[in-house]
Amino acid sequence: MITGGVGLIGSALARRLAALGAEVLLVDSMVGEAGANLANIADIRSGCGSTSPISATRPHCVTCCPARISCSTSPARPAISIR
Repeated sequence: MITGGVGLIGSALARRLAALGAEVLLVDSMVGEAGANLANIADIRSGCGSTSPISATRPHCVTCCPARISCSTSPARPAISIR
């Protein structure tokens, strides 16, 4: 399971693991401003859109790759970005 799985780093990891034959579960908030982009996983997409509970999948490994590529609130209100 990869959180942030459709962002730049998460999708690169997902593509590599899929190429090695791993079954990959991607979890993402799908916030475009945070880097989510389904085009990043277009070559490995299958079964996207599942709403199954994560507990039902019983992942063997969890990798956290969430990141924000921009934060428009930082200059005006930096405390928000620190939280």
